[in-house]
Amino acid sequence: MTLQHIVLFSFPRELSEDEAAQMRAMVASWPSEIGLMTKCRFGTDLTGARTRGYGYLLYTEFPDVAALNEYRAHPVHQRFLDWLIERDGTPLAFDYYLDSRAIRDDTAVLSQPPRRTMSKPWPGGSWSSVRGHDQVPEPDHTGGGMKYLILGAITESGQQLQGADLEAWMAEIGAWYEKHATTGKLADPGYQLDWPDKAKTVRASGVTDGPFMEAKEVLAGYSLLETANIDEAVEIAQTWPGVDRGWIAMEVRPVMAQ
Repeated sequence: MTLQHIVLFSFPRELSEDEAAQMRAMVASWPSEIGLMTKCRFGTDLTGARTRGYGYLLYTEFPDVAALNEYRAHPVHQRFLDWLIERDGTPLAFDYYLDSRAIRDDTAVLSQPPRRTMSKPWPGGSWSSVRGHDQVPEPDHTGGGMKYLILGAITESGQQLQGADLEAWMAEIGAWYEKHATTGKLADPGYQLDWPDKAKTVRASGVTDGPFMEAKEVLAGYSLLETANIDEAVEIAQTWPGVDRGWIAMEVRPVMAQ
């Protein structure tokens, strides 16, 4: 049976952006540094007062109690607890076995495929291992602006990221989606693209393997913004994690009206 370990976290004051990023990065490193778990997901609350101050959630799965106990005693996990104590954080933990009788996989909602976002465009980059999230919150469509497509191309330096650095970047991207999904500016979170060697190119002469052009930068995926003008869309694209470090380049292109 699957052993599930869920922890809610509250803090006496709101974490700064740097502290929230630190927390995500630490959790993101666990699958590679600790192992033991079969799933590791992390998320930030979007609902506000209903959570009664518990603004962060950790979801993990383990094959058995022994693996869970070993995880708890692991030095990497102990460092996370020290970080939590320094900020007077309060964890609320639940450990239980998954009851298969309570699972319904035949409903329309649960059978829908996940919405994939711009992440994991190369082997070893595991967004799902960060927070299970090739899913993001549903976008708020209250806006009524123009639509702009943002295309993300991973640079050569971005493609070299591995291990904890890569997982930390994926966590930053997850935070970006969480932030913008509720602003009315993210019309569609879009989809991630697989590695270019999985591509096929169709020409009059036939079908060939690989992308239609050779490039040092690798197209990773897209998202759709809805803003008042292209300048606002550019401002949002500039906040994409990694742009300032040269790991990714973002192209902003207007969508032609129907």
